[in-house]
Amino acid sequence: MKVSNFYKWLQKISQLSSTLSDSIDSI
Repeated sequence: MKVSNFYKWLQKISQLSSTLSDSIDSI
């Protein structure tokens, strides 16, 4: 497993969660 791939995946997850929390806040 490549470390860079892991970090890319981690970034996607954090971006997703932040977007999710943003939409929850706007409700």
